[in-house]
Amino acid sequence: MWRFRTSSAAALALLLCGCALISFERLGVTVWPSEREAILPAAISLWVEFPSSPDRPSAQRLFTLSSPDGQVSGDFHWNDRRMYFDPVPALRPGVRYVLAFRGRVTLENGQAFDADEQVPFYVGHPGPGPALLSSDPADGGIVAVGRPLVLRFSAPIDANSFARELDLQPSTETLVTWDVSGRVVSIAPRDAWTNLATYSWTIGKDMAAPDGTPMGIEYTGRFRVQADSTAPTVISIVPGIRTTLSPTGNDLDHAGADDALLFTFSEDVRTDSLSSAFASTPAIKGTLLRVSAGVCALIPDGRLVMGQQYTLRIAATVEDLSGNKLAIPYERSFTPDIPIQTVLSIKAVYASTEDEWSVFNTLDAKPVPIDVTGILHLVIRFAEPFSVERGAKLVSAITLDGFFPGSVADPSIVSALWTGGLTLSLVYAGLEKGAPEAGNYYKLTLPGGATSSDNGSGSFLKEDVWLYFTTSP
Repeated sequence: MWRFRTSSAAALALLLCGCALISFERLGVTVWPSEREAILPAAISLWVEFPSSPDRPSAQRLFTLSSPDGQVSGDFHWNDRRMYFDPVPALRPGVRYVLAFRGRVTLENGQAFDADEQVPFYVGHPGPGPALLSSDPADGGIVAVGRPLVLRFSAPIDANSFARELDLQPSTETLVTWDVSGRVVSIAPRDAWTNLATYSWTIGKDMAAPDGTPMGIEYTGRFRVQADSTAPTVISIVPGIRTTLSPTGNDLDHAGADDALLFTFSEDVRTDSLSSAFASTPAIKGTLLRVSAGVCALIPDGRLVMGQQYTLRIAATVEDLSGNKLAIPYERSFTPDIPIQTVLSIKAVYASTEDEWSVFNTLDAKPVPIDVTGILHLVIRFAEPFSVERGAKLVSAITLDGFFPGSVADPSIVSALWTGGLTLSLVYAGLEKGAPEAGNYYKLTLPGGATSSDNGSGSFLKEDVWLYFTTSP
């Protein structure tokens, strides 16, 4: 019995020595991508790497790439032990793909093993593509013969993909326009929808964002056409925020210098007819556009002018989308609520005292003591604040001139400092005392008008403000 055990041990030793070339390492494959739910660049090659050279045709049959639409086609190529797969066509952003490599792998050295790899991933960014938020009219709604179909999306849309994927039945020649955001599209009949007809529309799931992310969902809707015989009316004209084209909450008499004008009608009107029917005195030049159903905006090219009364007129030639004209012309006058800029006071500051004046544009010269330095420090207070840019422009326009006698030189400005946009401190040098019997006279001028004294919010001095100083000893 002992000899048997000894012989078995020897046999086992010989077996172990004889099997030095047999590997008990677990065989498997490495795939890329390997991280689940990874976000990959658009131009990629997927790959599978084997522990040694495999039987290539059978290895390729174990590889699949799928999306929610089904299996993705592509081309294989090899580099030694690594198998690459290039999707054709290129993968689409926002779609969840799944790489799978499953089945029995046979290597050229005769070894075989089972692989089971599955890795989901995205290209470009995760999540779905753009979605349809609303349609106007809603599904099953009724529209006038000229009213457009308006679609609003959750993200900007590639206009070319929209044109490919939109199907409108019965077929009609249309005008398609997008808003500046690329999220809202208007589909209007070139002439008119057919009265009493029912139209259906479909947007295919391959409509995409500008980066190629597909919508992934098909949308459908329908609407019925019924001719409108009611004349439109003007409900209101109110100031609007220029950047958002939403109402400010004020009436026209409280419009600001930079406000737009919002026209609200009882129903949608043709923008081109409103453009030709609108006039104002004085003329307000600008851009007229449709904001939403029944609402148009005029964005002035320039500012509304302080103290200017405007009269707005809309002729009865304005048409709704069915061709009905405004019942009666509309007229409205208003004056923008822009405060007039005023100088509250001008103060001369000396070493130990000061003088302040609030009455200007008189020939009464204000005596100011001047020492040998020839320095005059003035502080000017305004009713309305200046922006930094407009405050600097006013400083460059203010003058302090030698007035009498003719030989008196003009002083030079040494410094200018604004405090809170309301108070301007000016320091001038080069003033002279003058002769005892007459003295020297200087004239300070703050120019009026929007060009020189606009404060950045539409307020300006209506006329020049000036003040005389005398420096007699």
